Amino acid sequence: MLTKADFEKIITDSVANYPTLMPLFQAKDPRVLQPLNAMASMLSMLSAQVDVAVFETFQKTRESTILADAAMRGIIPKGKPANARISIENKSSSQYTISAGRLMTDATGKYWVVTSGAVVGAGQSAFITAVQQTENASTHTVSNANPFYSIEIAKPDDDDLFLSAIAVSDKNGELQWKDRYVNALPGDRVYHVEIDDRSRIFVRFGFDGVVGHSPLIGDIITIKTTWTHGTNAQPKAQSPFALDAIISPLDAFVSLKLDAIIESGVNPVGINTLRDMAKYPIAYDHNAVFLGEFDYLIRRRFPELPFVAAWNEAIEEKTRGARIDNINCLFVSIAEISQIASLPIELTTQSNFTEKPLSSATTKELAVIAAINEADNSYKVRLISPVVRPVTVTVDASVAKVYPLDEVQDQIKQLILSSYGVIGYEAGDRFVKPSFSAVFALLKSNIVSLQDALSDVKVTVSLPSLPEKPEALYLVTPESVVVTVSHSDSQRMGWS
Repeated sequence: MLTKADFEKIITDSVANYPTLMPLFQAKDPRVLQPLNAMASMLSMLSAQVDVAVFETFQKTRESTILADAAMRGIIPKGKPANARISIENKSSSQYTISAGRLMTDATGKYWVVTSGAVVGAGQSAFITAVQQTENASTHTVSNANPFYSIEIAKPDDDDLFLSAIAVSDKNGELQWKDRYVNALPGDRVYHVEIDDRSRIFVRFGFDGVVGHSPLIGDIITIKTTWTHGTNAQPKAQSPFALDAIISPLDAFVSLKLDAIIESGVNPVGINTLRDMAKYPIAYDHNAVFLGEFDYLIRRRFPELPFVAAWNEAIEEKTRGARIDNINCLFVSIAEISQIASLPIELTTQSNFTEKPLSSATTKELAVIAAINEADNSYKVRLISPVVRPVTVTVDASVAKVYPLDEVQDQIKQLILSSYGVIGYEAGDRFVKPSFSAVFALLKSNIVSLQDALSDVKVTVSLPSLPEKPEALYLVTPESVVVTVSHSDSQRMGWS
């Protein structure tokens, strides 16, 4: 990169070619030096930009280039609103009801929306939940019938607000968002959200006869946007809240205070993070399903599920043989934390599975099916009930005589169950098959009586000798843990 000094040296060397100008230059006449200095400065700035442009082939550096690269990949930085639990005290002599959707403000003037209301008796208290956000609604009249018609999202005057959600509707109802028109057929009422290199956000419609649909001239489109303050919304514990408007005389007798922040708000990613995100598609493309990896898709969308299994027709036929009704099916088996303890235990080989009809599916199971169809709706999704296969863990330990045997035995059993049994799942742990080395390390690091030189422990882990089944959940049950503890015969030879 050429600097300003490099250009000034070239200028000085070339002045000798102009005898008339030489005396003025040597006398540092500002009428001569100022334009030459300005040109040297501008050329050095241009040289720096050229160098950056050459380097950006390998590493994005300029903010405009990073934004353009992110826009090309469909990365839209957005904020995540904070969620809070708020205590409400009714100081009146009548019952008070606060409903979802009610608008409140915190001590700093930021807006919160009630997400779950409550009925509070006279002189009593209760809890409600609220999300920190504000909504704006605008209408747009379609001015032309061009394919992929777009509407720019208007930004609020407050620069501290970040976009968190968009909803689009017309006279026929709400349209569905489809990321880059994935699984959108011609005529589907869908829209896509995109951003340009100047951080302008657009809602884009489809192309009649190709993908989605194009709105007609004169159609009125309603766009509702949700904005949040992200991490800037951090009210202090017990700080007061106020209802935004008084709609009932009882509103004046209500006291609102922050009890706890359930989930903190998040700001959109910064420019440096955005540059790194664009390198890795898995960091921003949440709809990619590579070679039928729906297992990963479900785990990413529903991280709270302790057990997830998703398999296709090929795996199913390896397990139970070919059947005509398995064609183009995707088999899904999930278990929520509250269901783990009540799952059926399988001790012998069962060739068939228990299929759950969609009519009796839980809310979570229906959400999982919707996520799969959103990624790829070409499959017929079938729900399979999971089963538990108990893993036998045998522990033979010897400890020093100072430790009570019953107490050590109970400690070992509870530790294994809390890590590989139902208790571990209820604590939100992921499904992990126990192994000898893992159980041995777990006992040595957590049981004090097994850590001295007089102790010894032998661990045996036996998986059920049954054919593998995708819907099988391997757990350690209270009946499958066998713990034997005895006192060590070893004695110290020296005095201490």
